[in-house]
Amino acid sequence: MVNEKTLLNTLILLFGVSIIGTNAFLMSPILNDIGITLGASTSEVSRAVAAYGGTTALSGLLFTRFSARYEFHHSLIVSGLVLALGILITGLSDSWEMLVISQGIAGLGAGVMLPTIYSMVAVIAPKGKESTILGYIITGWSISMVIAVPISAFISDLWGWRYSYFIISTIATIMLMGFSKLPKVSQTKDNETLTLIKVLRISTQN
Repeated sequence: MVNEKTLLNTLILLFGVSIIGTNAFLMSPILNDIGITLGASTSEVSRAVAAYGGTTALSGLLFTRFSARYEFHHSLIVSGLVLALGILITGLSDSWEMLVISQGIAGLGAGVMLPTIYSMVAVIAPKGKESTILGYIITGWSISMVIAVPISAFISDLWGWRYSYFIISTIATIMLMGFSKLPKVSQTKDNETLTLIKVLRISTQN
């Protein structure tokens, strides 16, 4: 059993993963709509998808240890703000080049935010429950695919693809309020930022 505080912290982190996943998966089903609006080919628009994935991986490698000098919740707030800004600019894009740049900005935030979220497991989880809590948080990816993306695609059909990004950006901004409520814990030698490999190791523990 976990207490209410742990449950709330878990939901906040799960919500963060869902936002990262939603932005990752949203563009694919609406590539054609975006291309028509921007006067660009599907190939040109799809470069934004690659930009998000590439900068997410790159910033995860380059900036995570730098951000770990600060309290985890500060890193989450700053990276979450960068993510929200990138998503907002995506909705405002008037060319495929701007679309690529905006998704690159979003990826910079996501790349720091994701491993920091995983690292928070060691802070919020009761002793021996790390694998369970991490499992709950990782379900944010499933939520983004099964619920958030279809709803966002529906909004795109109803009002236009830009509104999907405006709404997600707004929700991502609200997410920052949740991050501000997380435990204010600084990184220590025993509580280092998790890499994706370490996350996989934890998730396979019994």
